[in-house]
Amino acid sequence: MTQAAPQLETRLTSFAGLFGLTIGDKQITSIEIPLIQRDYAQGRKTAQVKRIREQFLKVVCGSLQPDAAPIELDFVYGNVDTAGKFIPLDGQQRLTLLFLLHCYLAWRTGRDARAERWASFSYATRPGARTFCAFLTGTCPDPNQRPSEWLCDHADYLPTWDYDPTIQSMLVVLDDLHDWFPPGFDFDAAWHRLVTADVPVIRFHVLPMAENGLSDAQYIKMNSRGKPLTTFENFKARFEELLQRWHPEQASEVALNFDNAWTDVLWRQDDPLIDDKFMHYLRFVCEIRAWTSGASFPAATDELTYLSELAERVFGHDGETARKNLDYLRHAFDIWHQQDIGAFFDSILTADRQYRASRLLISNAFAKEGVNLFLACCRHYGSREWDLAHSLLLHAALLRFNLPRQDIEIPDFANRLRIVRNLIEASNGDEIRSGERNNMPGLIADVTAVIADGDIASVSTLNTAQKQNELEKGAMLQNAPALKDILHELEDHDLLLGGLTAFAFEPTTFEVRARAFIALFDRSDDAGPMPLLDVSGALLAMGNYARESGRGNNYLLRDLGAPRNREPWKTLFRGKGRGRSPEALRHALMALLDAASQGFTPSDVMQEFLNSPSTRFDWRYYLVKYEVMRIGKSGRFCFSKDGYEACMLDKWQLNSSYMDPYLLAAATAADLPPDQIANAGWPAAFSGYESSHRWLALTSGLRLRSTATGWALRDIPARLLQSGQWQAMTDALQLRHAGIAVTTTGGSAEILLPQQDGIDLVDRIEVAAALLKALPPATALA
Repeated sequence: MTQAAPQLETRLTSFAGLFGLTIGDKQITSIEIPLIQRDYAQGRKTAQVKRIREQFLKVVCGSLQPDAAPIELDFVYGNVDTAGKFIPLDGQQRLTLLFLLHCYLAWRTGRDARAERWASFSYATRPGARTFCAFLTGTCPDPNQRPSEWLCDHADYLPTWDYDPTIQSMLVVLDDLHDWFPPGFDFDAAWHRLVTADVPVIRFHVLPMAENGLSDAQYIKMNSRGKPLTTFENFKARFEELLQRWHPEQASEVALNFDNAWTDVLWRQDDPLIDDKFMHYLRFVCEIRAWTSGASFPAATDELTYLSELAERVFGHDGETARKNLDYLRHAFDIWHQQDIGAFFDSILTADRQYRASRLLISNAFAKEGVNLFLACCRHYGSREWDLAHSLLLHAALLRFNLPRQDIEIPDFANRLRIVRNLIEASNGDEIRSGERNNMPGLIADVTAVIADGDIASVSTLNTAQKQNELEKGAMLQNAPALKDILHELEDHDLLLGGLTAFAFEPTTFEVRARAFIALFDRSDDAGPMPLLDVSGALLAMGNYARESGRGNNYLLRDLGAPRNREPWKTLFRGKGRGRSPEALRHALMALLDAASQGFTPSDVMQEFLNSPSTRFDWRYYLVKYEVMRIGKSGRFCFSKDGYEACMLDKWQLNSSYMDPYLLAAATAADLPPDQIANAGWPAAFSGYESSHRWLALTSGLRLRSTATGWALRDIPARLLQSGQWQAMTDALQLRHAGIAVTTTGGSAEILLPQQDGIDLVDRIEVAAALLKALPPATALA
């Protein structure tokens, strides 16, 4: 049989009538908003709160109009202490508004509010708010001024009140009350309607909790059935119950912090709606500790259920692990108490590409929050804007002060944070993925080891190549500490961000090479339309530095760095992904930097390479000599294994139009006018697989392509063949370039170049250009 719910005893009363009301054997003589309540929120200066406030004032103040019907403001829950003080558990916002309304009408009707019983209203949350309530009842502002202006100009108004959110909220509501009442309004009649004991126009039900045998937990359940608490308020109630079960010695302190010190931390951010921020930051803390302590994650359900179950798994036992988890929670809030959080992050981090020795450059700053990782976490944790790299960096920042104590700063924190930044940047691939959380226990352990102990050697989950890089840097600085500043400046270069795997750590040459790199890879916007075009050519002159990967069809992807887009260079220099060993890139780059430090320009380097008797006519030679073969926007090429068939990509994949660098170089060297080229969309005229044949099509009908052995021609115009011009042209080619063989069959021909070990012995671009220049105009071949 279902037991009937007990009938609860409530009292219908008004704000003024509440004073003097007898509950049990106690008479209410005053109201005090308790310490556990948050600040008065109805005057917050946000669009959402303003709309709610305007609607509420319309209802409340409208009830004071003549002939308006009385209104009821739901239930007010609370208890009366032995001194007759009513302490509301719910109803703070409504009671405060009614207190302000009584003050305002007392001013307008010339009454001394101090003589009224309802004047015994105060806040326990802050001494300032308590004193301000007494100040309001002891003054009488000029009705011709807005209340906030008159009150703030009063001699008894304290400057510290400017920083109390409850007081500032009250001033906003008083101004809105002043603005609501129209000229000529009958304030005396309104006062009578407000305070009459017979039929109060604004009333509510008082439900004394203790007298009805109700606990705070039952209040939470009742309130969630009637007027639901926010998700955070429900979570807080569950969390406090969890702590009472497992950590009773700390439960009261944590509950008090939630409502005071930790609330203050979130209030001091630039928006006052803190419940969501609490939930996001608590989820961050709980997940960090779950990864750290090996706790399992609940199935993703609604936010309240997920976080409540996760908290149970992280804190819901009495072992040493749970105590450490609770220490971390307290530290994660306490570290920000009475600290300018934005200034803290601005002092250690920056998103400004201009190197500054005192601050660390990060690449994942936020559009609105900048480098304030705490505020960004409070707003974005759990969304796409926040990724696992952000979590690792914020965790590192929290470790600045040793846990659980906060009066001892980690030694050499700035340098250790730099190492963590470098490792994270190098790991933003296979090791760290936004959707991959399985690595997080190891990643967090690595970050903790570096920050807390300065232990790089034990790093095992973050990028191991970067780990070795950090050890090599440390060894160099141990022998040459004066190089620290230039090392950090180089690390903060936008193409590197800590990844110096392409550098040799030789103390005698390091600074000169670093400065040459910074000058060579200039970040300014006035370096020309393709500022890095010559750099890629000069590097190729020094060696095959390309990042390579096989395509499985006798073709290779080669990444060489783009002429303007800096992203491909970042990938190249930071050593991410597969490809050639870093030694090949290091050899070419160090050689180029040595040449640059001696005053040689990239053009000088390329020319020396081209003039060298030992230079062979392989794919590197052609890309160095013909700059048009390096103009692809992505810096990515797809080469045949022999190197003489290639696709030059503007994008990262072959599923869009691309160029053929050999055909483009031949057409450019021959000065072919656009009206003689029949390829649609030239020069990005090709698509499909790299193994497909790509032809330079002329309006005369002739087609030409580069092959492993030379050039193939198709659809040679009949008039060219019949007139003997074709024979004369090919004879001239063979006279000009010894060793060339030409075979012609019908309208097709193969131009076979002399080669050694599959490498050209003559310049194939010069051969094709000479042939194209010798062709008569298309109109003559029709």
